[in-house]
Amino acid sequence: MAVAAITLTCCDDKEDIQPSQEELDKALITAVKDALDTDGKALVDFLKNNGYTDMGDNVFQNGDESCDIAYREGGIVDDINLYTAISPSNFTATKNYFLRMEAACATVFPTGFEGDCELGENVDNFANEVEFRNYMMTQVTEDQFTKTWNRCRARSDFNDSHIREIIFENSLDAGVWVSDLHIWKPEI
Repeated sequence: MAVAAITLTCCDDKEDIQPSQEELDKALITAVKDALDTDGKALVDFLKNNGYTDMGDNVFQNGDESCDIAYREGGIVDDINLYTAISPSNFTATKNYFLRMEAACATVFPTGFEGDCELGENVDNFANEVEFRNYMMTQVTEDQFTKTWNRCRARSDFNDSHIREIIFENSLDAGVWVSDLHIWKPEI
């Protein structure tokens, strides 16, 4: 029987190992989900340690990305909004950001997926997250968005206790492409 040998190399300088963009995105989504029903301090520390600046009023900014933390009475995190409007506005860059966040959400929120795209006069619905992402990557183009039919949306839950919804759209406010991710706990 043949045995495969795997050689691991170790480096004394741990700072040389950089996480991938996928790992960073998943860590962000996980930190946001885990902040619900807490005082949010761990999320604030995570944001500050990952390049976000405290803008006041529970809003944190990192380049074109914002994180807005909402608290309910008693100082407990109620919901969180991650929002990007890449400047200058760019369909491809915002769509790629949306797809990155959607992929991260799929691993953190693995159940209850539903998606739809309302483009032109067409509405396409999806019950499978992979089919939705493939459709977004290969079929969705800038010219399909109109003033009244102009968004793609994905939503899922985690054991019915956490819900996430991400929307990619051409905002009617000055024609800016946005990706808006909202994560919250439903009222029971």
